[in-house]
Amino acid sequence: MDDVQEAKPRRRSRSRSSSRKKHSSWSEYFRGREFGRLVFYAMCLLGVAYTGFKLYTTRLASIYYSEVTIDLPDSEVRYMLGAPDRLEQNGLLYRYDEGGRVISTKQSPDKLLTAVSCTAPRLNSAHCETVLGLGIGSTEADVVVRLGAPDRVTYDGNDKIIHYDGMGLSFFLRKYEVYAIELHKGGSLLGYLPRVLWRMVP
Repeated sequence: MDDVQEAKPRRRSRSRSSSRKKHSSWSEYFRGREFGRLVFYAMCLLGVAYTGFKLYTTRLASIYYSEVTIDLPDSEVRYMLGAPDRLEQNGLLYRYDEGGRVISTKQSPDKLLTAVSCTAPRLNSAHCETVLGLGIGSTEADVVVRLGAPDRVTYDGNDKIIHYDGMGLSFFLRKYEVYAIELHKGGSLLGYLPRVLWRMVP
């Protein structure tokens, strides 16, 4: 009876040592469980990194455009962009005419940035920053492919405006092409998370 009890731990120790033995060839290692686990962990890390990157870039697009961020104090706006060329709406709307483009910023009554936009003709599209790869001259189809269907659509005369309210983004279109981009206050995690998921689809 004692011999049987002693034999059991010996068998277990032999099985453990056999599982830890070195593989005889690379082909055997690649077919083994250890390599399979390594590939699984690597894929998980890549998936987390990819999701984090999409989340970060989408959030950044919801708060930052043309060198300024939403809720930036008026003093910082002037520091970043300089003195405006024109003041409108009782001094709450600044316009910067920079030749190839016009940047507009809107402030709240307590002097915090609530919106920033950039307008430029198609030939000067490089003068306006892009948002997630979308810029002046992008087509309506380009916008929808990258961000999905808009939350709402409005019209201003002959122009069409597609709004992504969850991201605080609006694209102004004329004859199917973007001619102005506006970032405004209103983006939130619940709002831009669906866009993150959309952007993760190949």
